[in-house]
Amino acid sequence: MKENADKPSLKYMDSVLRRWKKEGLTTPTQVQEQQQSFTAAKAKKADGRLQGKPSYDLEQIKRDTMNNTDIKF
Repeated sequence: MKENADKPSLKYMDSVLRRWKKEGLTTPTQVQEQQQSFTAAKAKKADGRLQGKPSYDLEQIKRDTMNNTDIKF
């Protein structure tokens, strides 16, 4: 919500309030807790992507490509 705080529109505020109602958020504390858990989950997801290792060996693929002389047309 901070990114739109400079010029909030009624349409934007309405969508925020509707989402809060749908999620059962009725106090500022609940909203802050939800935002913190969302941020933590997002960071964890991003960390998981960065630490993932590919299921292939790029160097082996390069070697195989260089050794492939069986070109057929």
